Formats: sequence, structure tokens, C-alpha cells
Amino acid sequence: MHSEAIDAVRNRLRGAEYLDWQSPAGRNFSGYLAERGAMLAATAAALREAALSVEAYGGALAQAENQRALG
Repeated sequence: MHSEAIDAVRNRLRGAEYLDWQSPAGRNFSGYLAERGAMLAATAAALREAALSVEAYGGALAQAENQRALG
């Protein structure tokens, strides 16, 4: 699932986020990584929610079609 791939990327970025950066630029980069990580987490959550919604819609649609067929 795409959300799992995004979570994997976020987890890889987190390793660099927690390194002990010795320069202001490095610390800024660490902050940037933290922001991107939060955005990736939100994206993965939204994808999971969308997948659940599509699944629920598909179930409701199948149920409606079955009821129509039974008549």
C-alpha cells in the first residue's frame, strides 16, 4: 500500500533528523526533516483514510447492487 511506502520513507528520514548536527545549517536541515516527516505522516494517514472510505463505498455499492438484483 502507498501509505506504508510513505511511512518507510519517513522512518528513514527520522534517522538523519536525530543526528547531532554541529552547524546552524545542519540544525536547520534537521528542522526541515522534522517538518517533512510530519507532512509525510499526515499524507500516509490521509491515504489510509481514503482507502478505508473507498472500501466502504465499494461495500455499500455491492450491497445496493445485490438488493437491486433481488428486487
